[in-house]
Amino acid sequence: MKKLLNLGLIAAALMSTTAFAEDKLGVVNIAYVFQNMPERAEIAKQLEAEFQPRAESLQKMEKDLQDKLKKINTEGDKMKDADREKLANEIKTMRDKFAAEAQSFQQDNQERENTKRAELLTQIQEQVKTISEAEGFTVVIDSTAVTYRQDSTDITEKVLAKFTKAK
Repeated sequence: MKKLLNLGLIAAALMSTTAFAEDKLGVVNIAYVFQNMPERAEIAKQLEAEFQPRAESLQKMEKDLQDKLKKINTEGDKMKDADREKLANEIKTMRDKFAAEAQSFQQDNQERENTKRAELLTQIQEQVKTISEAEGFTVVIDSTAVTYRQDSTDITEKVLAKFTKAK
């Protein structure tokens, strides 16, 4: 029984290898397409414009905090205890607020970047599918996962061309 099961597994493996050999394989460099898409630069500018006001606000907060730190370091020993303590409390409050807002800014920015990146990757996948269907590929693999390929199977430039022609 064990031998029969092993023979069945070997036969199935050979059949799948044979079927795979009949497939038309293609490759695409997803990272290259992503890096060279015109839309990527446009989205980067949009995100920069979207987050610029918050970035400027954080820079102003940081400057104010540095000014207060400089003041306490240079004039702290000349100040009354109550004034120095008040300034130290202001600095601590500003530091806490700055840290919270900076973390929120970073999280929001990262979240938006990830969302936009996912949208672009979806567009790339759609183009890969369209080209693959048009050219009869049954399997398309990211070229970074392939150790050998024939140049004729690489559809990277065709995918990228779809984005540059759309402009």
